[in-house]
Amino acid sequence: MIEQSELNNVSFYEKHSKSIRAWHWLTFVIVTLLLLTVLLNYNILDSTINAPLFKKILSQSGTIINDKQARHLAKTIENKIWTWHKYFGITLSFLMLFRLISEFVQPKNQKIFVKLKKSFDLYRKKDINNDKVLIKHYLGVKSIYLIFYILITIMVVTGLILTYEDDYSFLQTFSGIARTIHEYNMYLILTFVIIHIGGVIISELGKFKGIVSNMINGGK
Repeated sequence: MIEQSELNNVSFYEKHSKSIRAWHWLTFVIVTLLLLTVLLNYNILDSTINAPLFKKILSQSGTIINDKQARHLAKTIENKIWTWHKYFGITLSFLMLFRLISEFVQPKNQKIFVKLKKSFDLYRKKDINNDKVLIKHYLGVKSIYLIFYILITIMVVTGLILTYEDDYSFLQTFSGIARTIHEYNMYLILTFVIIHIGGVIISELGKFKGIVSNMINGGK
């Protein structure tokens, strides 16, 4: 049978260092802001939609502008939002660099790869009986987190290529594929955010109460 000390390694009530907690909440805020800027520019502030609207509103107040001027006005507003998007993206790149460094310096039992390995080794045991459901759940959650880190890394790398393609000509070679990957990757990250929030709510309402407070106060 599994020793209790081994099962403790896959507890959802984990200790989190101050740096990881700060990273978690800052990343949550920045990713949310990034998604909001995309939502704004692809829907509410889309220049192709707003240009005719601006032209109509201005004409009603006695100011006449042509189609080119209307598109320029709408594009100016849209570009300001994209500028903020770039700033948030650069901030995210520093956060991911910090997370990578912290993986090497934080306590061994808090490293994600160590947690994955321990839970996987436990899952492979033949005598885990009822504990297998818990371990499988834990292993699945940590695997999804690892996928999230990979997605964020892809988002950061492709975003930096698009941000600095005008400053470094060699980046323009990759800008086309980077833009495509960046846009599709956004939907995957949005999916993760929805699943993550939904999973946390379900856990808090179920048998894993206190997960959110653990990420706030550090856990027991």
